[in-house]
Amino acid sequence: MLLMPSRRLRLGRSRAILLFLLAGSAFGQLTARADDTLLEGRVTYLSGDVAYVDLGRDDGLVEGDSLSVIRADEAVGVLIAEYVSSHRAACRISVSTTPFQVGEVVRITVVKGTGPEPAGPREPEAVAPARAGDVGRRGGGLEGAGVSGRVRFRFLAVDDKTGSNNDYGRPALDVSLGGEGIGGSGWGIDVRVRSQRTFRTADDGRRISESRTRMYRLSGRWQGGGSPFRVSFGRQVSSDLVGVSTFDGVLGQYERSKWALGLFSGTQPDRVDFGPSTEIREHGGFLRYQGGTGTSPRWTVIGGLVGSYGAGDIDREYGFLQINHSADRTRAVVSHQADLNRGWKRDAGEKSVAVTNVYGHVHHRLQESVTLEAGFDDRRNVRTYRYKETPETQFDDSSRRGVWGGIGKAFGRSYRINVRGRTSSAPSTGGNHSINALVSAYWPRLSSLRMRLRSTVYRNARTEGWLHSLSAGAHLGSRTDLELTVGAKIEDGRTAGAEDERLLWTEMSLDHRLGRQLFLDLTAEANKSGVEDYRLYYAGVGWRF
Repeated sequence: MLLMPSRRLRLGRSRAILLFLLAGSAFGQLTARADDTLLEGRVTYLSGDVAYVDLGRDDGLVEGDSLSVIRADEAVGVLIAEYVSSHRAACRISVSTTPFQVGEVVRITVVKGTGPEPAGPREPEAVAPARAGDVGRRGGGLEGAGVSGRVRFRFLAVDDKTGSNNDYGRPALDVSLGGEGIGGSGWGIDVRVRSQRTFRTADDGRRISESRTRMYRLSGRWQGGGSPFRVSFGRQVSSDLVGVSTFDGVLGQYERSKWALGLFSGTQPDRVDFGPSTEIREHGGFLRYQGGTGTSPRWTVIGGLVGSYGAGDIDREYGFLQINHSADRTRAVVSHQADLNRGWKRDAGEKSVAVTNVYGHVHHRLQESVTLEAGFDDRRNVRTYRYKETPETQFDDSSRRGVWGGIGKAFGRSYRINVRGRTSSAPSTGGNHSINALVSAYWPRLSSLRMRLRSTVYRNARTEGWLHSLSAGAHLGSRTDLELTVGAKIEDGRTAGAEDERLLWTEMSLDHRLGRQLFLDLTAEANKSGVEDYRLYYAGVGWRF
């Protein structure tokens, strides 16, 4: 996967080339095992009955694998991997006792060699957390100590064909390290860091280099054997703290079978360089309660209060409430935040209570092969995890806020069609209306050949146009995977000052497994429009342990 060019390059909507999967994560944790493979992953995107995860072929995942999703040491669903790239996968949601959440850290057990899913739903397999007695069976080295991770070296080169002197090279190093029950104790760790250096030539011929290091996670946690108490400290995130992004501090939790209580206190990282900062202090807590067991309807309610303060003044105070519901055929989630305005905010004319960041989504399986969905999104900010942006992701992000509805139809196990209509409230365009059709196909017996075709027509007050993309991929032997992508965006202005746009992009990527723990990936991209023309080359080698 690729890092985005710097803002100086100003690639706009044509920064990069279409990814086969539309979501990504900054890093993924994994543990390679000789037989069944225990992978640490994250749900990065949800669309209907499809869940995208940040695990792929280079992590040991292949099409047809069954993935048990574990939350708080409890099985909450089963995913079936259908489309797998080097570090991402699109999975069909086979069983879910509660709706999954984007950005939620999950533990996924991949049972190798399961092949296609048998007919009919089945219960997810529970996976017990690591215990002190398990350490002796893990093997030696870091794996035997309960620690896993990945080290990856990447090099990105951009060749600007416009003569604007925007060429540059960027070597980078990513390190991900995680562990549970380290050395048979109750300790765990989570470390995720990225360091990169950019080299470019200035207009006067001077060689310029810029360095940047970002620490995304640096936390430790402790939970005694069988204890309901858990404490984590350092740089971290929590899916139970709705609206809270990364924070530096302490989070204490008390968990029972039906409910959990958590309190946290800390500071927000610097908004410019993501380093430690004491400018904004943040405190709060949550209460989670869940009901239902087995295959009966299940629901989860999470509520809480959060306050952030800077220089003695109120930055933001709000309450949140999120309700998840799941039955045999229907899944739904509703989430909203309410800002509590007092002090200078109330003096400035704000309402005492203002509802903000509302989100709702319902998914219903009308028949075994037919699904319906509808949703509403008015969130101001959404945390996403991507190595790069594409014309597709930029378009989807620009029209995220609004109302949508769609229908999906499967034809056997190889073909699926999804159609979605959306009305968004983008202020820059005066509202955007679009219809999107997605056709996917997968033939596991033909070298796992897969194809994906997307076509979107859209119209707003300023422009109208089409966005098309086609991806195809296949295995070349047992260690190599090849994927090709082509796309086009055709946009016409409808008002004075709105420019026409013709954008074409292509990509070829090759992933090769050098061994059980080493992997290599190569990518070449071309992107051309009326004002931009560049080539992008990428090489990466990684080692997992």
